[in-house]
Amino acid sequence: EEHESRTLLRRKPTVRQTFLPLGLELIVLDDKGDVFEQIQADHEFDYLQLPMGGHPGEQFSVRLALDSTNVTENFII
Repeated sequence: EEHESRTLLRRKPTVRQTFLPLGLELIVLDDKGDVFEQIQADHEFDYLQLPMGGHPGEQFSVRLALDSTNVTENFII
């Protein structure tokens, strides 16, 4: 029996910023590239966070997107 792992994805502003840029999105994609969950920075958000759970070997990606710019990182639990 494999146990589910729990983690927390969090994006905070850089040292020079008090708040995240308005409209910044934190997007979790499943192993097929489909949106699993997402959250967007509103006025004066000082962090974005999403709880995650999964089993060892499961794959997912995290995308940060702002306007037409985005960065995606792939992970395996």
